[in-house]
Amino acid sequence: MKHVLALSTLYPNAVNPQFGTFVARSLEALAKRGDWRVTVVNPIGLPPLALGRYRPLAELAPVSVENGVT
Repeated sequence: MKHVLALSTLYPNAVNPQFGTFVARSLEALAKRGDWRVTVVNPIGLPPLALGRYRPLAELAPVSVENGVT
């Protein structure tokens, strides 16, 4: 099995589900083939104190699996 590691600041999450859906769809299609293991690193920059609009981002799970993509 092949493994792809994708680094993308444009990737949907629970706070911004429509953000970077084109990246998600491409990687999900690759994962559905069955011969690829897909891992995405989605770095989210946060200020030292996650207040206001940044608080929901700070509360996201550090790891999740959706549609065959980790």
